[in-house]
Amino acid sequence: MLIVPDEEIGSPQSRDWIESHARRADLCLTLEPCRPGGGVVVGRGAVGAVYLRATGVTAHCGSYREHGASAVAALAALVGPLEALSDPARGLTATVGIFRGGAARQVVPGEAEIHLDLRAPDAAGSEALLAAVRAIAAHPPADPRVTVEIAGGFGRPPFPTSAGTRGLYAWAEEACAALGQPVHDVIARGGSDGSFAAGLGVPTLDGLGAVAHDTCSRRETVEVSSIVPRAAVLAHLIASAAEGRTLPR
Repeated sequence: MLIVPDEEIGSPQSRDWIESHARRADLCLTLEPCRPGGGVVVGRGAVGAVYLRATGVTAHCGSYREHGASAVAALAALVGPLEALSDPARGLTATVGIFRGGAARQVVPGEAEIHLDLRAPDAAGSEALLAAVRAIAAHPPADPRVTVEIAGGFGRPPFPTSAGTRGLYAWAEEACAALGQPVHDVIARGGSDGSFAAGLGVPTLDGLGAVAHDTCSRRETVEVSSIVPRAAVLAHLIASAAEGRTLPR
């Protein structure tokens, strides 16, 4: 049982620790929320975070505006092209989640930053999307006094739907049938720590927590009535592994 403190930001400090345990594991069961209607996650795409930081020149907006070079203006010009890289039909998204800059209303902003969320269905898609982001960031700002730096990349690998994962899903179907609980398989766009195990070829089943709605929003709720039956499904999976049932690879 691994309890991870930094999952929500991509597990930057925990990834090596998770992977070291995954390499010695027969399977991985991940307690992300179950999807409404009993959705269990059998695959995920890659998830990335890119940070664009601009540095300009501060100046008073009244007396000395022409002496300033706006970092905000430089990054604002990139928002449209970056988000235009999204192609939901292909599972590709680029979303500006944070844009901030400046220090005072009356001062030309000398600093600004963008936090960009990236999603792709596979390794090839993630590489192409990241290359496109870097190409946009490399375009010189309209004001040559502004510099733009880029950092980050794809931190969570794709979670392929392997034969072993399908075997685990079949075990979950057994438990749900016995309990009279709904179940269906889901390919999710969001990442989780299960992606690290799945990326190493370990059979992984995700979404084994309680049923939740509107996850990661201020409206997030959990179906209290789902806690016991979903725990029973998890117990069945653990017992099946303990009994020595094998999974395809």
